[in-house]
Amino acid sequence: MKRLFNILGVVALSASSSSFLMSCKKRPIDQSFDVEKSFEIINGTNFNSSEENDKYHNNFHVDAPDYKGMLNDMQGGWFDGTYWHIYFLYNKDAKYDEKGEQIGENGTEWYHMQTKNFINWEYKGLAVKKWNAKGWGDAAGGTLFVDKDGDFKENKIKNGRVAISTAYGGEKGQNILAYYSSPGDKEGNGNDFGYNFNVLNDGEPILKNGQPEGTYPDFRDPHFFKKDGKFVMYVSQLDKFGVYVSDKPLSGYIHKGDYYVKHAMVECANLFELNVNGDSENKKYVFIYGGNGNNKNNDAKSVDNLGTGTYYSVGHLNEDFVFVEEQGPQRLDFGADFYAAKFFEDDSSSVKNDHLIGTGWMSSWDYNRVVPNTGYWGNMSLARKIRLSQDGTGKYCMNQEFLGVNDWDKSISTNSDAINPSKIDGGSYKMDIVFKSTKSSDNVIQFVFNDETYKNILKLDFKNNQIMTQRSSLDKTLKGNKGFTQERAYSTNLNLENDSRITLIVDTTTIEAVLPDRSIISMIKFRDGKTPEKLKIDSLSSKLKFDMNYYSNIKK
Repeated sequence: MKRLFNILGVVALSASSSSFLMSCKKRPIDQSFDVEKSFEIINGTNFNSSEENDKYHNNFHVDAPDYKGMLNDMQGGWFDGTYWHIYFLYNKDAKYDEKGEQIGENGTEWYHMQTKNFINWEYKGLAVKKWNAKGWGDAAGGTLFVDKDGDFKENKIKNGRVAISTAYGGEKGQNILAYYSSPGDKEGNGNDFGYNFNVLNDGEPILKNGQPEGTYPDFRDPHFFKKDGKFVMYVSQLDKFGVYVSDKPLSGYIHKGDYYVKHAMVECANLFELNVNGDSENKKYVFIYGGNGNNKNNDAKSVDNLGTGTYYSVGHLNEDFVFVEEQGPQRLDFGADFYAAKFFEDDSSSVKNDHLIGTGWMSSWDYNRVVPNTGYWGNMSLARKIRLSQDGTGKYCMNQEFLGVNDWDKSISTNSDAINPSKIDGGSYKMDIVFKSTKSSDNVIQFVFNDETYKNILKLDFKNNQIMTQRSSLDKTLKGNKGFTQERAYSTNLNLENDSRITLIVDTTTIEAVLPDRSIISMIKFRDGKTPEKLKIDSLSSKLKFDMNYYSNIKK
């Protein structure tokens, strides 16, 4: 969880652009090519205006509970055999003015959600609460850990849920506390199911930052795991992750080393061992974290001009449990709004180390406090499953798929010659589109999402093998916000197959897209609720053909 901007002097924000975006006088992204053919997909015929207080309510994404306060960093989850339990940071008392200044109260806690399908959610309440008896404030970023071996209790009861959390203590700064949710007795009687966590270690930190009081070092977002009988924490420390190891879960941690990474300030570590290409005899460690691709960090080559987001590296652990990078950071999601993500093992799977499940916060510290709002801020992404693969050149990559979106009822099946936008409702939906014969073409195709106050652009340049996004807004708090309106572009291979498939999953404030190269883009939008939302497809080629399936019915 981002706090003071003491990174100044360590991180220089890049004002440069990628080579594709260098022209000072180029046209806006939605006017950067001559449109030869345009298709109305959603024209607003079936638009219904919303009540002012409801205009940002999502239909299948988790919003801030009770539509108040701020939702942000993810904390992980677990499976009880029926329900998935997911936790995120929440400050019910947060309130911000137009400048993003706090006019409410500070202090985050862990909020508990549960679901059977990652689409229909139950809001269960606060699970890890702030302000314990020893005066520690926020229950902030960390890890939900399942104590499968019973290490955290003297009675060795297994499968208790443990929250390893950052605590704020005024002059004492950021330190690490632990909280416990009981699994009950050996027969399961008294199982709390992760609803209520009580502080461990008599309310004192299990790991202190080790610096003088009043210096406020970055020391937060611990990723916690057990390996070879040792307990290991990776702690976010500005431009690195400090590695701390102990023989006991609640004390005795020794600093064993650091993993320095690109894109500082870095936060929200994840570290897991995964099978490569599904082969249990071939494993690698994957390190996932939050960073900012605009920052040089004394290395201009590392700048990707994609802003804040989630990255992953591939490697192994040395004898001190320190991650050793074999392949440097790659972007996990190329959009502006998949940050502070947390992943966890899938205990419903019979195949160990096959994949991870995770969610992210759909916003950015560049603008989260100044977005249009009705008294609440933030929402959670769709859940996704990720697997590690390696291609014939030796490069590792993450294969991703969204969960809960594959059993929706198909409403309309059509094509570019027969599409009737008056029959497509819009709002919250999924859309599968297959563009025909795009391989080795010179075409440029763009999606334009808009109402009269916002515009989100997603553009595919097949000739130059690039994907780009940009947003604009007439909202006075966003139209001058460079983090929100930044053009983002990345190089890829759009010629993998003869036809190009795109999946769009759209909710009230969110767009999540699976692109032809299987990359994912997540970005938020803010409608005015009064003017129709529209979607069109523009093409450089007048010969563009496509098939489309539209899904509007979410299975309950």
